[in-house]
Amino acid sequence: GDVKKLKKELIAVMTSITNAQRQELKQKFVTTAKNLKKVPLESAIHTALGKRGKTTSILVTMLTPTADYRAQMLHEGLKQLPLLIEVICTCTNQQLQETIRAYSTLFKHDMLQDVHKATKSKKNLNSMLSTILKANRPESSQVNVAEAIQDATLLKEKGETAKPDPHVWE
Repeated sequence: GDVKKLKKELIAVMTSITNAQRQELKQKFVTTAKNLKKVPLESAIHTALGKRGKTTSILVTMLTPTADYRAQMLHEGLKQLPLLIEVICTCTNQQLQETIRAYSTLFKHDMLQDVHKATKSKKNLNSMLSTILKANRPESSQVNVAEAIQDATLLKEKGETAKPDPHVWE
């Protein structure tokens, strides 16, 4: 009964706060006066709910800083290109910069080089991801209609048979 109740309480708390608030909660948990041994929240969750189990895994994952989580997913994506593409293409410029830093810290590697190595056999993908990873894409929600028409015209003129030139889109 107690474990089930604790699980429900943990789920309720963790799903009702942001990642930034969860990071704050982790800090407060370690520094609270009742936590004499300064046990990290992740360890306390493992002790209370058991090391194995989906709920434990999900709760501990929810305690991971967002940039670290993206870096971990990107690292897994080096062997699963759809995941790599998803992580890179769904980030804002700032998120990409944070992920690059987190990746470097977690894996002691240069993320850009690792992505390049993982995609070098696919030239267009490699070029596209390299361009996105420069983290300088315009992020305005305003559509430049004239530019969109120009791009569409260029695509139509090049046709499907022309060799792609990814630098056109930089």
